[in-house]
Amino acid sequence: MTGSLRAAETTPNAARQAEGGHSVRAVRGQLATLFAAVGFLGVALLRTDPLLAGVAPQDGSEFVAQEHTLNSTGRAVTLAVPLTRAGDALGDISVVIGKNDSVLIPKQPLLALLEPVIDSAVHARLAALPGNSGRLSLIDINSTGVKLKFDRRRLELVLIPDADVHQTDVPITRAPKAAAPPLRPADFSGYVNVTAGVDYYWDDGVTGSGPGAHVNLQSAMRWHGSVIENEASLGGRGGDGLCPLGARCIYDDLNGFRRTRSRIVYDIPDDDIRIQAGDADVFTSGFQRAPDVAGFTIEKSPRKFHPGIDTSPGGRTRFQLDRTSEIDVRVNGVVVRHMRLAAGTYDLSNFPLPSGASDIELVITDNAGQTRSLHFSTFAGDTLLAPGMNEWSVSAGVPSYLFDSERRYESGAFFGTGFLRYGLTDALTGEVNLQGDQRVAMGGVGGSLGTPWGLFGLDGALSTSDTGFGFATQLKYDLTNFRGPFSYYSDLPESFRFNAEYRSRDFREPGEFLVGAGDILYPQFPYWLRLSAYYSMALSPVTSATLSARYQFANDDALILSPYTLKDDRYGADLTLSRPLTSWMSGSLTLGYSNESYAYRNFYEREEPEFRLMVRLSAIPAEHTRIETSYDTLNDAGYVFASRESGYGVGSWQTSINAQQDGSSDTSSFDGSITYIGNRSEVRVAQRAGFAASVFNGFEGGPRGSVTSIEAATSIAFADGVIGVGRPIRGNGFAILSPHESIADLTVVAGMPEDVSAEADWLGPAVVPNLPAYSRTTIPVDVPDLPVGYSLGSGTYEAVAPYKAGYRIQVGSAHSVSVYGKLLDAQGEPLALLTGAAHASEEPDRRVEIFTNSAGRFAADGLSPGRWIIDMGSDEDATHYSIDVPPGTIGLFKAGDLMPGGAT
Repeated sequence: MTGSLRAAETTPNAARQAEGGHSVRAVRGQLATLFAAVGFLGVALLRTDPLLAGVAPQDGSEFVAQEHTLNSTGRAVTLAVPLTRAGDALGDISVVIGKNDSVLIPKQPLLALLEPVIDSAVHARLAALPGNSGRLSLIDINSTGVKLKFDRRRLELVLIPDADVHQTDVPITRAPKAAAPPLRPADFSGYVNVTAGVDYYWDDGVTGSGPGAHVNLQSAMRWHGSVIENEASLGGRGGDGLCPLGARCIYDDLNGFRRTRSRIVYDIPDDDIRIQAGDADVFTSGFQRAPDVAGFTIEKSPRKFHPGIDTSPGGRTRFQLDRTSEIDVRVNGVVVRHMRLAAGTYDLSNFPLPSGASDIELVITDNAGQTRSLHFSTFAGDTLLAPGMNEWSVSAGVPSYLFDSERRYESGAFFGTGFLRYGLTDALTGEVNLQGDQRVAMGGVGGSLGTPWGLFGLDGALSTSDTGFGFATQLKYDLTNFRGPFSYYSDLPESFRFNAEYRSRDFREPGEFLVGAGDILYPQFPYWLRLSAYYSMALSPVTSATLSARYQFANDDALILSPYTLKDDRYGADLTLSRPLTSWMSGSLTLGYSNESYAYRNFYEREEPEFRLMVRLSAIPAEHTRIETSYDTLNDAGYVFASRESGYGVGSWQTSINAQQDGSSDTSSFDGSITYIGNRSEVRVAQRAGFAASVFNGFEGGPRGSVTSIEAATSIAFADGVIGVGRPIRGNGFAILSPHESIADLTVVAGMPEDVSAEADWLGPAVVPNLPAYSRTTIPVDVPDLPVGYSLGSGTYEAVAPYKAGYRIQVGSAHSVSVYGKLLDAQGEPLALLTGAAHASEEPDRRVEIFTNSAGRFAADGLSPGRWIIDMGSDEDATHYSIDVPPGTIGLFKAGDLMPGGAT
């Protein structure tokens, strides 16, 4: 849980019209339930472990009896909560819940919310507190006389009424400061990510040794909603040792300039529509293929514009890499393989995954350091759409592919595709699709039906080509969390999944001619019938068992599309047992019988079945440390991975090592890296080493060699005329953090003290990277050495970033002076209990509200150097005052006793 929880809020369709996004109160109950669930283990420990009994936070945050651990995540988390007094909301504020349940509150936002309701003297004492990185503990706050408590049950800050502290002599007619509306993105913004590195290639007996260098460029420029994107690279060396286990690679010399992608993207968020022109992504359904095209794509995708709404069908196995990436393959929660892949479009069916794999997660870290996760299911799982809800996509153009990391086009060819999924009822979603190229035309229909007996999916397709007509059909069934035969022994749920797919001999797919077009050849297994089933049950609250079986009937008459085509039936069955072994380690054991080995040296020979044993272990021996290992006798495949993180955000470190072997191909590899996350760049040192090689049909099998790399990545961004340098921008949007000239010599920090996003300092504006698309995000801002009385406003900024949008955040302003003093009438008596306003003599429209208490004292923030006119009372009978704020005044300014005078 990093950053503010508000940043992770989603926007369901039902709430699309809610003004100002989600309120804190709307999610407070959900958060309370979440924290209560997380804290349940803490309760058990407190009641059973004498070493932990009686432990309570030491900062006075126990508003109610200590019933559970509030934060059991092991790290500080940020939570947006309401501040209330006597049941009335004063506003929202982000607090930090520490590892020991301590509560830290941002100083400037708290001062702004309390200023209208507490005595000015108490407010001044609160403002004088030094704080810790701009934050105050509850003990510090309560020492000033302010009685502030944190309600654990309701997840809110509560201001306890106190006559000695609250302003009883001032009419409380001033409304609390409203949360600032989302920032408006710049009309013209953009960035360039630059990753530059030097490499040394150690002698591998084939390509020799020697130095190398590479530069990767990624840019995006947005103007009034239209985004132009480009990706390119310079330098490099043939193959770079990237050939993954299980593939055959035919790289050429990669030196020189290579363009990877160029396109224009335009969003129509009100209609959930995205338009791409150029090197466009292709989205598919059913039996469709998804090659890249140089043309256009128009799609309607609610999940892109409303994060959290998952409308993508399950059972899909294709994914795309925009750049070279490290891939961790997690099967049922355990890492079983590590791969390094070049940019391109891939299909999970091409990878030598462990047999019996059902729920698969790919953790992808590209060569610029961006990490993302993709989830797949090899069984059913099409998402049902609400009635009337729909998603669709249409693409057309010239097919393209990557060769030597360069975009190439199949001249003279064309490709077109489209699909529509529509929610017919709450339980039924239907779809139709069409696809074609110069060789094959295909059309299909399908649907998903939710019933009390499980989720059914059925797809069908017809194709026509020069080999004749063909057809294919697929039946999927998914029943989860049901009480089955093992319920007699356990009350825990069970799951069953089944998949059957049939293809006639002449069934063809548009785009299949590109199977062998790239420089990475994966094995092809043509089949006419494929069956798979999966059954999972809980033997105890901590132990689960999974039975899986599959059989793929080879199609000996299939059209050969790749020289790496393997024939023969493939089958297997497995039993897997999984459970925690200790409080920090879990493991699984798989016993099976299979012929799904990959004998690359003699792959034309028939694979004989054999018994197999696979062991997997996953451990978290210390905070931020993870170790994964597995071994499978089927392919003599072993894998060890370890990672360690130190800190978050700016100033953090990330380290990882992994080693793997594949006995079927007589190859093994070792990879290790250390990455430092700085304020304006990221620096990475990596070592990759390969051992042995293989030869396939005259092609070099890609000896992995050994290469040492040192690279640095940075971004140069601009928005509203301001230029900033920072870490690479990888998420979606970004913001440039720049201080006002009045605090130009101070450091401005974005993010939490324990998770800093960016710092603007003497080097100039900084870049806050990775703002999520179409999701409300809170950006806390603080100036640790801010002058007393300097007004930063709320101290937080909110954004709902469109695609690749840029923002300029100017922290501070000329109107940051806080003025206090005393107003007297013509007889020298206090001007008591009166309201009015102050305006700048040169800016009549800029007005600041003024209140006086029974002693005539007032305080006003948001003023600037220059003459200000104060009008107290009604327009017909106003009393006028004037204040001259000297040039260069920053923070507090004492006006003293003021007598009426001057004119408006």
